[in-house]
Amino acid sequence: MKKFSNRCISLILSLLMLCTSIPIYTFPVYAKETENAVLKILEVEHGTVTVNSEDVTGKSITVAVGDSVTYQVSAESGYTIDYVTTSYEDGASKKVPVSKSEYSNTVIVDQPTNIAVSIVADKNSDSKATEDKKDEGTTVETATPTPEPTPTESPNGSEAKKEATKDTAKEQAVKEDNTENNADVTENEAVKGEQFDDEAFYPEGEEDVPDSDNAEIWGYLDPNTSEISTYSFDDYGPYVIKNERFDDFGGVLRIGLKYVVGDNENVDSRGQWRNVYCLNYSKDCPDGKGSFSYKGGWTNRKVEYAFYWGSVYYGQCCRWSAYSTGNWKLDYFVTQWAIHILNGEVSLATVNNWINNSSNTSGAKSITVDRLTKMVNDANNGNMYGGLFDSEGWIDMTHGATFSLSGNNNPGWYEGSDGYMYSNATYSCSFKTYSATNDGFDFREQITSYDISAPGAEVYKLDKRTYADFQIRIPKSTYASYQTTGKTINVSVTLTIPKRWGCAIYDPPASNYQKVCMLNWFDQEGTFTQNKTLTIEQAGGKIQINKRSANTSVTNGNGEYSLQGAVFDIYSGNTVVDTLTTDANGNATSKTLSYGSYTIKERTASKGYNKAADVTVNHKNSVSSVTINEPPKTGTINLQKKAKTDTYSGFESYTLKGAEYTIYNAAGKSVGTIVTDANGKGSKSGLPLGKYTVKETKAPDGYYISTTVDAANFNSNTLSVDITSIEEPGTFVTEDKVFLEKVDAETLTATAQGAGSLKNAEYTVKYYDVISDHDPSKDAKTPKYTWVFKTDEKGQIKLDDSHLVSGTLLKDSSGHVILPVGTLTIQESKAPVGYNLSSTLYVANTYVINGSTVIKGLPTGENAAKEVPSRGDVQFAKTNERNRPMGNIPFKLTSKTTGESHVIYSDADGLIRTAVRDNSNPNVDKNGVWFGEGKASKSKGALLFDTYLVEEQPCEENKGYILDSFEVTISKDGAVVNADTVRNLPELKKIIVTKKIKAADINFANGNPVFTFKCTGTDYEGAKHTYYQMVEITQADVSSAEYVSVSCEFKDLKMGDYVVTEEKASRYKIEKVTAEGGTVSGEKVTFDMTPANDTYTATYVNKKFEWQYFTDKTMKTNSIKVKK
Repeated sequence: MKKFSNRCISLILSLLMLCTSIPIYTFPVYAKETENAVLKILEVEHGTVTVNSEDVTGKSITVAVGDSVTYQVSAESGYTIDYVTTSYEDGASKKVPVSKSEYSNTVIVDQPTNIAVSIVADKNSDSKATEDKKDEGTTVETATPTPEPTPTESPNGSEAKKEATKDTAKEQAVKEDNTENNADVTENEAVKGEQFDDEAFYPEGEEDVPDSDNAEIWGYLDPNTSEISTYSFDDYGPYVIKNERFDDFGGVLRIGLKYVVGDNENVDSRGQWRNVYCLNYSKDCPDGKGSFSYKGGWTNRKVEYAFYWGSVYYGQCCRWSAYSTGNWKLDYFVTQWAIHILNGEVSLATVNNWINNSSNTSGAKSITVDRLTKMVNDANNGNMYGGLFDSEGWIDMTHGATFSLSGNNNPGWYEGSDGYMYSNATYSCSFKTYSATNDGFDFREQITSYDISAPGAEVYKLDKRTYADFQIRIPKSTYASYQTTGKTINVSVTLTIPKRWGCAIYDPPASNYQKVCMLNWFDQEGTFTQNKTLTIEQAGGKIQINKRSANTSVTNGNGEYSLQGAVFDIYSGNTVVDTLTTDANGNATSKTLSYGSYTIKERTASKGYNKAADVTVNHKNSVSSVTINEPPKTGTINLQKKAKTDTYSGFESYTLKGAEYTIYNAAGKSVGTIVTDANGKGSKSGLPLGKYTVKETKAPDGYYISTTVDAANFNSNTLSVDITSIEEPGTFVTEDKVFLEKVDAETLTATAQGAGSLKNAEYTVKYYDVISDHDPSKDAKTPKYTWVFKTDEKGQIKLDDSHLVSGTLLKDSSGHVILPVGTLTIQESKAPVGYNLSSTLYVANTYVINGSTVIKGLPTGENAAKEVPSRGDVQFAKTNERNRPMGNIPFKLTSKTTGESHVIYSDADGLIRTAVRDNSNPNVDKNGVWFGEGKASKSKGALLFDTYLVEEQPCEENKGYILDSFEVTISKDGAVVNADTVRNLPELKKIIVTKKIKAADINFANGNPVFTFKCTGTDYEGAKHTYYQMVEITQADVSSAEYVSVSCEFKDLKMGDYVVTEEKASRYKIEKVTAEGGTVSGEKVTFDMTPANDTYTATYVNKKFEWQYFTDKTMKTNSIKVKK
């Protein structure tokens, strides 16, 4: 980087951005990968780049496509991070200004990506290095290109020399960067280009160094330089040239927007500040005090062409719209680079290449290249100059320029309050420069003299500007003298303006510094003159009649009306002194009439108008203007509406009142509305003459809208038209229309609950010939028709014969069932089986809308008729055999229709009541029962209309008892069925008595041993019982066992207390008695029976009784009939 020490700046133009380059980078060619992508960190001077605390400066990182990498940049002490640029393989890039010593960012790597860091010396740091070393492989390498010679033209206006053949170092760098062989460039190589050099512009140790983003640089004009015109400057200096950074394109294209700030008082066109442009962009900015010297003989007309048509003033676009991007900053950019190109410093192709490879948006690049190309090509085309330059190469400001003076020649006069008569006209000048598109700039700010001549009158300027607007005035006394004979005042305006324009160039102190310039003018001036005349009429005056429409809303744009041809007579007393006929504008002017009173009478009205009333005018001015407002003729439409049929005559739901007809003019625009009365009549008046169509846009209640379009044409002779409109009454065709839907009120479905049904519910439907949102009977209305319909299997009603119970259906000529427009009431008159009769009355309406008849309010869909199912309860008591309550006994209730079942338990008092339940959680544990899908409610019974099987369920509490079951039926809503008390009776019991004898003790020779057992007792009901059983031992009963056993049973015993004893037997006596479930006392066994035990036993063991002379053969077996 070049340095200058001990410099004292007295003039520095702010070319900080324009004349300095930014680094140009090249990117290696990557092989496209499907899995991974490479993040390249380019070499950095005076700093490092780290990822996860690892120094990755100058290295490549391979990551998975789409991964994010967070990096940190740190500058060395005394240095600042200027910016960080992220560039992608697809050509996109992002440059982030930093201006800090530390910076961190995260980048998503979805393609090969480069990160380049620019670090600059911190101006405020004492530790700044005195010289930057140029290391091989760095991202930025400073190079000072050799400047090319500037092409010039001869003073006689010869063609510009061809551009230099050698490219500058910048051009060469870009060309190298765009060659097809760039794949050979190594990753560490960087294209050589110029780096923006603050040191080239600001000396070391300077306290107030301007901010490069918005620099102010002081310049001086040399008072010894006489060629500089002072019209644009307050004095010779100092003055400020403002510099604003413009970096939209980056790189070598970075420029500064420069303009003169001290141009305020003697401002240029439109009060703007002139732009300043630099030349020789490849050179350094000059330093030290210099002076502006005017290069009048500078011959590069191409550059002057760009100056003249480009962006001349700060904040404004190019003077010729063909070169404008629409953005004034871009237009400055286009003009600056056009000047560099036309000055022979760089080629158009190179600059366009830079632009296209920049980081700006594609839209900005496209329009910039287009406008720059047009400006350069036109500047190189001599045919575009159109004589703009004179023979010495100056821009001739007077060439093709126009000077105009606005203001009427004979506008008349008015009397001022200061004793003067003033012209009604105000005169204003305009001076526009040459423009091939007639959009030249107004340069009247540069007018150097402005002479107004009005002999016989005075000039009255409205402000202090040289070119101020003005009026002509005459003292009233002088004006009166002019009136005696009449007078013409001639007004002449002459101006002068600088003629020759060129470029004011700052010549640097040495040839290796660049020049800067702006558009300015030279010494010669051009002269322009404009003339106007004013006339003062002779005393007396004319009467001007201005016939106007009394209602312009009626007549404007209507060919049936004309202001032309009205004839007016002007009377003085009873004498006609003039007859006037109006022109197309309704105006007519009389001859000169002496002042006095006149009466104007219309003899003949013009086309479309009625004659106006007489007008009296007091004529005392040179022109006495009288406006006569004439009433225009208008038309009237009379409309009669009738019904197509009398079927519904007298129906309140059908009316001819309220029909609306819209009236359209010939252009199809709505101009009015007719609304019919109860008799179907309506009218519209005040319609402008012309052609109209009439169309019904809103039908009255009960009728379809008419599609007939009627015509009504009015002219001066036809002012009234009658129209008859026929209306067709609307009816609703009910074919296959579901008129009513029933749903269960609890489930909101069309499925009945329990043993109920949604079929055969009957509804009474009444039709009223009114439109009402409530029951018309409450308004003392009587139904015209009454029908009864029944529901089908789906719980639906359709208006057809299959659903009709009574009444006569209305049908049209095609046999379709219809309903007239009106109100229907629908109410259930017979409930279906298992449901309660609903008292809900539904109100539906049939009416015509949008050309068709509809019906609304039917009990269908979300508004379906809700049937409340019949519900009831059952209750009964549970006791045991002693009529004592049995609690906690479960009973299962099952619907015989649906199979739904739930279990209910007896309470401590032995009561079972379905009405007692927890409605928030029934059918769980002992919370009670609820049948059906509806939500349990304390106001309803738990059981739906149905027959239920009630079955006692076994449990610990009823073990040994006979379980009961029975049926109950819920036949009506709210019923509580009281079932009989369910008494639990124990199951029948049995006592098994076993006889055991040793086999050795039996002597079958004496006969089979026979034993008799007696059972006596009292059951739980108090009845007494005695039973006998006998057992006989036979030889078949004998086995190898020691004892022989035989048994007998006392069966079907009612539970009670019983005693079993053995009757005495011969030859055997009781040896031992045992029992199960009983108590042995001597030779008897007592049984106290319980419900839980069904079987009891007693065992008698006998032994032989020694009685040797006794034989069994004499024994008799007696049969005893026992009563249970």
